[in-house]
Amino acid sequence: MGTRYRKPDFSGGQSACLVALITLFLIGAVVGSFFAANLSSGGQDFVARFFHAAPVLGTGRVLQMAGLEAALLVAVFSSAFFSFGLLAAPLAMGVKGFVLSLLISAFVKTFGLKGYIVALALVLPGGLISMACMVLVGLQAMTLASRRAGIGKRGRIPMDRAYYLMGGIALGLVALSAAIAGTVTPLVGRMLGL
Repeated sequence: MGTRYRKPDFSGGQSACLVALITLFLIGAVVGSFFAANLSSGGQDFVARFFHAAPVLGTGRVLQMAGLEAALLVAVFSSAFFSFGLLAAPLAMGVKGFVLSLLISAFVKTFGLKGYIVALALVLPGGLISMACMVLVGLQAMTLASRRAGIGKRGRIPMDRAYYLMGGIALGLVALSAAIAGTVTPLVGRMLGL
């Protein structure tokens, strides 16, 4: 007989990890929106650099966004190998919240309702995919890091193929989401005349 499916255990440690990940994401989002509110020239320079750095259908933007998303995901994934991963994974989620909020707030401040539509085109298609990947990998990484730190369950730390497979699939999905967002956003911006 094959391996038996185990339901995830959200008792105690994992629920606290999930709360930490989401809390730091929200704190990063609030800080990012306050930062965008205080941008000089109302955020126009920031938004102009965002659009004009992409020469052909967002190719440059895709590479930049994929690089940032991949770096954050690799930081979250590798935090499972160290006891300080309990701090690294939530901090990466805070950075993700800060960047998303900064982009959305700068677009809305610069272009009003049209900027909100472009920001939604940036966040919704790819942002939801990358957020789900970061939360799942972060939750598992924090659970494993807590075991390394001696918190929670004792015993063998299960770093099996499933963790590496999950990380690889998540990295592929994050690259796909960055490609979607980097391609769709400039197209929507051009359609709206931005």
